[in-house]
Amino acid sequence: MSGRATPLVKQTASSEHSDPPAIKFAFFGAYFLFFLGIGALLPYLYLFLRDARDMSPIMVGLATLLAPLAVMVAQPLWGSLGDLTGRPVLIIQVASLLVSLTAVVMWQELYYGWYFLLVPLFFVLQSAIDPLINAAVVRDEQQTGRQGEFGKKRLWGSVGFIAGNLLAAHATHSYGLDIIFPVYSVAMLLLMLQAFALRGIKTYAVGFSEMLGGLKRAVKTPAYMWLVVYLIVWGIPFGGNSVAFGWYWADIGGTERGLGYIWFLAAVFEIPLYYLTVHFKQKISFRFLLLLSACMAVLRWLIYLLLPVPWLLYFVQPLHAIMFVSLSVGSVYLIDMLSDPVIRSTGQAVLAAAIYGLGAAIGNLSAGIIYQLKGPEYFYGFLIICNLCCILIMIKISRIGQKNDFAEYRTGD
Repeated sequence: MSGRATPLVKQTASSEHSDPPAIKFAFFGAYFLFFLGIGALLPYLYLFLRDARDMSPIMVGLATLLAPLAVMVAQPLWGSLGDLTGRPVLIIQVASLLVSLTAVVMWQELYYGWYFLLVPLFFVLQSAIDPLINAAVVRDEQQTGRQGEFGKKRLWGSVGFIAGNLLAAHATHSYGLDIIFPVYSVAMLLLMLQAFALRGIKTYAVGFSEMLGGLKRAVKTPAYMWLVVYLIVWGIPFGGNSVAFGWYWADIGGTERGLGYIWFLAAVFEIPLYYLTVHFKQKISFRFLLLLSACMAVLRWLIYLLLPVPWLLYFVQPLHAIMFVSLSVGSVYLIDMLSDPVIRSTGQAVLAAAIYGLGAAIGNLSAGIIYQLKGPEYFYGFLIICNLCCILIMIKISRIGQKNDFAEYRTGD
């Protein structure tokens, strides 16, 4: 087994089966609507807090620090609730409704102190949705024997991000930054309705002791634990840049409309890459994707550090696409492969908690402190160090994989 790459899929006897059209298009719609809301709101949220609510970068960093810390605790609970109840789609619907209402409240003219409560609540509710959709995709692929097609479904999230981003880019120019909240709220309400179409996926509830047994087996798997460390460290640049990039863009002379366009380009480049992961699923290893992701991030931050020119950053966005798609596809499948089948939803929640929880908390705080006190040069230098650590961790995971093929960690459904 030494030296053998882990393919994106393992062929099964049921590989001739296919998704019912209603389920397939339900996944397309769910990703589209969720990321439409994300694309409209997240690129502008931290700029909104600083400029429209007069919060300093350090205050924004503290407010957003609370958010991933809360998500870190909530994510495993959302995943465990999905596994224990066998009703992940209902959880997606309830979370979509509640986060939509939270966005409406954030839209109001409030004392800035309220955002220390509302921002964490917003991210906690939103954090339930994406990993549970991912878990539903993986479960459906296992049932139909068409593993490795996550990219074909997830690319519709990039299409939705583009739509939301373009809408917000024009709307904020005409109506101000506040308009991002009603756009997001409507998208989440539509997602709640769209999720009814996902109820055709076969799910089952697991017992509490059975779930604990699956968690214990995962914790005893060395590759699993190293992967969690990798995801936490990767979450630092992911969360930090999410907070700081809007400031960085404005500080180097970029416009609000330009900020929307630069995120638009990133999503455009993601679409063909997601599609390519499906067609090369027999030739690309998970480890290669995650190693590639960290390498592209180092190159991206290096350009931000050395060449702070707005027009140049438009040409850097393909690096973002390669970085993000590789991280997204590689981590979703590898965490599922290393997780016990009885904790499939929990496994995806652990992935999200590592990146968007603990890792993002450190990144958000570093954005508020390092960027404010030392400037973008020190901040992006810090992100380079983080992703260099990710490269070393992935080399360690690859060595474990050479001794024990990852497929051996996977028990049958």
